[in-house]
Amino acid sequence: MEVHTVKCDLCGQQKASANHWFRVVRGERLVMVVPAEDIETLDKRNGKILDACGAACVSKAVSEFLGSL
Repeated sequence: MEVHTVKCDLCGQQKASANHWFRVVRGERLVMVVPAEDIETLDKRNGKILDACGAACVSKAVSEFLGSL
């Protein structure tokens, strides 16, 4: 049986059951934030999908995206 550990792509925190995780999906001119449980099966192609452990890391990801425009 394979165990898959999820870590925040922004701060490295390991996912626990009490955390409120999000997926940050980045496109060329679009950023979308959704609760992780809504898109658990979305694969992480080309670094465009990030696991974020909470609001602070979501804010950091969105800020970095906006800064790159």
